[in-house]
Amino acid sequence: MNWQKLQENIGWRMRLTPPVIYLDEHGDQIYGRDENWVISGVVDECLLINNESGGYVYRLAKDHIKNFTSEPEKDRGYYRYGILTLLVQFYIQGYRMWLVPTPQPGVAVPHTIDKAQRARDHFTPELAQTLRSVVYGADRSITNFSELAAGRRHIQGDTWKSLLPNSPSLYPVSPAFDDLSNQDARLLAEFYGAVTEVIYTLGSWIGQQSLNDQNAWNFIAHRFEHALHTGHEVVAKFCPDRPFDPTMPAAGKLIDRIERSLVIANRTRSASLARHTQRQ
Repeated sequence: MNWQKLQENIGWRMRLTPPVIYLDEHGDQIYGRDENWVISGVVDECLLINNESGGYVYRLAKDHIKNFTSEPEKDRGYYRYGILTLLVQFYIQGYRMWLVPTPQPGVAVPHTIDKAQRARDHFTPELAQTLRSVVYGADRSITNFSELAAGRRHIQGDTWKSLLPNSPSLYPVSPAFDDLSNQDARLLAEFYGAVTEVIYTLGSWIGQQSLNDQNAWNFIAHRFEHALHTGHEVVAKFCPDRPFDPTMPAAGKLIDRIERSLVIANRTRSASLARHTQRQ
């Protein structure tokens, strides 16, 4: 390739081969384009090119380019056209652009999809929604246990039905479940198994179990806390940076909110036990 000659082709419209591969948020190829990239300058021994339609800009180094081929039959007025045969494959995903080497000049490199990560992303919104309901149930359960232990006679505002956690609709029936690793599948199974225990217990208590039974609140609080412990493991693997509530940034991360609920439950139960011991 004549690098000096190529630097003189400022303003030329170039087709890249292999073409850029565009990806959606999950890593799937969404469409292909026969698009032009404009040679807009030379910076630090790199050829600066920008996409005519999308506004993307990239620097091509000398070792990125195999050769240049003109396309005089496409020239129109001041516009000149050509082809850049590359030794790299470009990918664009949203605002992100990156490259990998090609096995041969101009040969496309299909994007390798991380199916396990895509499956985790698939289950994460439902996981977060369920965990928010578990956090609420855990907080209310330990609060009511504490108040009854301190001498309050009647619980107001909460019912066994109002504390029922959300049930999953994607897990485990979604085809994406098959793409999870064995460890990820086990973590989800343990969490939703713990949630099912809470749902079963609360469901059997509706209309049967008194809301003013201190031991009942302590029992269900332990069930909720077990679900939080298993949920914490899933979140740490699936979505450690997931916000607790996307509409309320001040609420912090989901994983931090789980840890806070567990700490509060432990302190509240210890304080109640200390008061009971002191009275005796």
